[in-house]
Amino acid sequence: NALIQNFYLEKEDIIGKSLKNIFETKARGGEQRLNEIWPKMERAIYDTQHTGKASQVLEKLFVDSGRYICYNILVSPIFGTDGKIEGTVVTARDMTKEVMLTSSLKERSEQLACILDSLPIYAFLKNRQGEFVMGSSAFTTELFANKKLPDMLTNNQVFAKGYVDLVKAEEEEIFRTKQTIEIERTIRFVNKDVFCRIHKSPLLDENGDVKFLVVMCENIEQKREIENQREYFTKLLIHDLKIPTIAQLRGMELLSKGILGPVNQSQRELIEEISTSCNYVLEMISTVLNAYRLESGEKKLVFSKFKVKDLLRDALNEVKHSNHSFKFDVKPRTLEILGDQNALQNVVVTLISSNATTENDNAVFEISVVGKKDEICFTISRPGIALFESEENLIPFGKLLHNAKFTTVGYGVGLYMCKKIIDLHKGTIYASADGSNVNLITFTVPKHR
Repeated sequence: NALIQNFYLEKEDIIGKSLKNIFETKARGGEQRLNEIWPKMERAIYDTQHTGKASQVLEKLFVDSGRYICYNILVSPIFGTDGKIEGTVVTARDMTKEVMLTSSLKERSEQLACILDSLPIYAFLKNRQGEFVMGSSAFTTELFANKKLPDMLTNNQVFAKGYVDLVKAEEEEIFRTKQTIEIERTIRFVNKDVFCRIHKSPLLDENGDVKFLVVMCENIEQKREIENQREYFTKLLIHDLKIPTIAQLRGMELLSKGILGPVNQSQRELIEEISTSCNYVLEMISTVLNAYRLESGEKKLVFSKFKVKDLLRDALNEVKHSNHSFKFDVKPRTLEILGDQNALQNVVVTLISSNATTENDNAVFEISVVGKKDEICFTISRPGIALFESEENLIPFGKLLHNAKFTTVGYGVGLYMCKKIIDLHKGTIYASADGSNVNLITFTVPKHR
């Protein structure tokens, strides 16, 4: 029946016909003939009839549209009562699905091995017995360089003696709970200790039981050392800049008050100019420190609900450019926002300050805040000296900081901090122009976190 169904034959086409005639019949519904399989079949039958031993043929046949069929053909001898070969039994099984699955598994295994070998981390696959089934090149090269590896590595061959018990207990817990573990600690390998970020995940079988463990260990020792050096350098630099700047301000204050002697009008104006410059440097130092703390995660935002009008009022009171005027419009007027009020106030102040220059004295800044369905949109506009040519996201800053619009010294860090604050609010920020000599800076924050 299977022969009839697979090759679209009639029963009369089989009974009394030779096997060769059957295999010359057209394949399932197509024009492709199966002549190519017959020579191997014929040879297998001949060998079986002369040796009395079974023969096997695994053949892949291509049919229409590039599709193929795989057959596992077994030729077995039939012995008579006298022990002589009286004939053969030929069975053929369709192995197409098994062959395709095997090919797919092989390809995926090769891809996984390639990924593991390319990862700059210690990555390996372990079974329930604690044996290492597969490992990345970084793992084998770093720990077993110039050594011949055994067929199957065990915990005792990889980890130091006192560390093995910890590994076993941890992995038994994963087998029991089927939960992923992430932790940072020092791994004691047989030849070295490495501080790593460890990720262990269970790999389940079709019954939902843990069959393997996927373990990835990132060496963060060097990364941690670099971060510590950067933190030390940043804080040391800020300290060494901040202290003399504060000393200069105190000195200017003594001069301005005449404590060190009388001061004429020209000298007073010079003192005020120097003091303004020193205050600017002090603010910039503070901005650098805040930006670093946000970037490193040392400083966390504190979210609360407050009115947008209060935010704008406090921000505009903080802006010290007396020659400029400000207008703001909030829709709806009772609009509230969920965020860090101090951080967002800092964003508004910085964006206004970065656009307020001596070239555009008496400029009118218009601030519009509109509550939309899922977000709140802030837009700051003012007559431009150097127009934004097109809308550009404020990241990366490299391009923007070299354009005329943001070349005022010191505002690069401020804009970076603005971008970081808006990112932490899950919002967006960008600069644009409306085509009529008006610059726009827009940032949005979600209504809900």
